Amino acid sequence: MLGLSINNLTGKIPASIGNLSSLIILSVGDNHLESRIPEELGRIATAEFILLSYNKLAGTIPSSLYNLSSLDYIDITSNQLEGSIHPDIGVFLPHLTSLFVSENKFTGPVPSSLSNASGLIRM
Repeated sequence: MLGLSINNLTGKIPASIGNLSSLIILSVGDNHLESRIPEELGRIATAEFILLSYNKLAGTIPSSLYNLSSLDYIDITSNQLEGSIHPDIGVFLPHLTSLFVSENKFTGPVPSSLSNASGLIRM
């Protein structure tokens, strides 16, 4: 577990985060982190819980995040993310129980594939 939420951290999430190959929980919400979500985050195959909410993250959701098939919780609320949520998110992340994406700049439809994430209980 890497728990750094509710601090005054600034700067970027380092690309080297992808080297934490056994990480299960990443919690860096409620800081002042900016820039993009690093593509390297998608290398943490063991990740089950990712909390990046209430920062200043911008850009799109990196495609590598959709490779984290063990992910069951993701919260990217209240950032400056844009683009769309991948239409096959429910296929790529079938174990999702919680998906929080509000207060961003996303466009497009709510992916119908979310019905494949049969355990989804919070959105």
